[in-house]
Order: sequence, then structure tokens, then C-alpha cells
Amino acid sequence: MNGRPSRVVLATARSTVRQLVGATLAMQGAAVLAESDDADLVLIISRFCPDLVVTDLDGRSPPPRPVIWLPTAHTTAEQITDAWRRGAVDIAPDPTDIDDIVNRIGVAIGATPASEVALGDLSIDEAGHVARRAGVELVLTATEFRLLMAFVTNAGLVLSKPQLLRAVWGFDDYDVNLVEVHVSALRRKLEERGDRVIHTVRGIGYVARAATVTHRRPALRTEHPPHQGLMRSSRVTNV
Repeated sequence: MNGRPSRVVLATARSTVRQLVGATLAMQGAAVLAESDDADLVLIISRFCPDLVVTDLDGRSPPPRPVIWLPTAHTTAEQITDAWRRGAVDIAPDPTDIDDIVNRIGVAIGATPASEVALGDLSIDEAGHVARRAGVELVLTATEFRLLMAFVTNAGLVLSKPQLLRAVWGFDDYDVNLVEVHVSALRRKLEERGDRVIHTVRGIGYVARAATVTHRRPALRTEHPPHQGLMRSSRVTNV
């Protein structure tokens, strides 16, 4: 898995799943983060960058990572159909069997790239700490790289400035202008190679979306050919 252990988030109200599945995966060499079902998945995913999320199918929006849903006693057939439609990697049966869940996680991780995420023509290799746009490596500071990871791993979700402060800087009790300054700098670097990816949602925060049109800005020309109109001679014909 690209040189690092697989990362799995177990976000479920079922303590037996958190404890037993978590312990089994840890013994197999995976890095596991077990949280209750009311955990802030946006924050967790931004900071932990899991390869897979396992969570209760309770009507919440799908996380921006491969997900295995765990149906509850209240899950309807319509919710399961909708979960498949929204891109679920797998849906475990209810009641849940610990060994079955572990096996399903193993299958899902085996088919999931570990450290690379992408959004349109933008790709990030977390393990190599490299970000590219349109195939060109971006020169980013460490903070800009973490900020970009937060946006790309939560693509399509509106992130507030306090959420970004927690995810990137580790605290939210600070002037949100810090976020604005770094987002502005990151935008400039991204837009040197293509159209806007990070959009402002007024009064809330920011959202990352793949650019609909990608282009590279043409290099500045140092020489200009003479205007063709000035090269022509005027001919007057007498009739």
C-alpha cells in the first residue's frame, strides 16, 4: 500500500465493532481510528486521510472517501438503494458479523490506492508530499499542502473557516483571516495552471470542485511580429 499501513476510520455507535474490528485490523498492521457515530467526519478525514471509512448508514451524507455502510435496525430498503447510488464500496448485512466486516474491509482496501487523491486535473501524493496540476508539480509550503489536502479530500463539501483552522492548524480559536490569507495564496498557485478549483461560499466558507475547463496559461512572448497591415503597400488603380 505505497509504503505505509492502510488507514481505516470506524465511525459507528456499535462499540463491539469499534473494539473488535479495530483490534483485528490493528493486528493485521492497519492504522485504525475508532470514533462514535456522531464524530465530525470532515475533520477526521482531513487530518487522518483514511483509505476507507466504515460508518453507520443513518442518513448522513457520504464521506468523500471510499465507504462501507453498516445498516441499522431502522435502515430502509430505499436508503440502501440510495447508498449504492451514492457510491458505496460495500454495504454490510444487518445484523453485523465481525469476521464478515473485517473481510469486507480487507477486500475494499486491497482495491483502494492508499496515498493518492485527485480532483479533476489536480493530483496529490500524500506519501511523497507532492501535488501536481495538469501534470506539473506545484511548489507549495507545508501549510498550503495541508490546506490543499483538506479541500481535495472533502471535495464538494463546504468547509467553514473554523473547520479549516482545526483541520490544518489544529485549533479554531484564532482569527479566520489566517485561513483567508493562505487560501488566497493557494488559489494563485493553482490558477497559474488552470481554472478555479477553490470557490468561496459567502457567509460560510469554501468548497473545492473540479474545474470544468482546464488550460495552461501561455508563456509571455518577448518578440512580436510586425503588424501585417503595416507590411502591405497601398496600390491605387486609375480607371
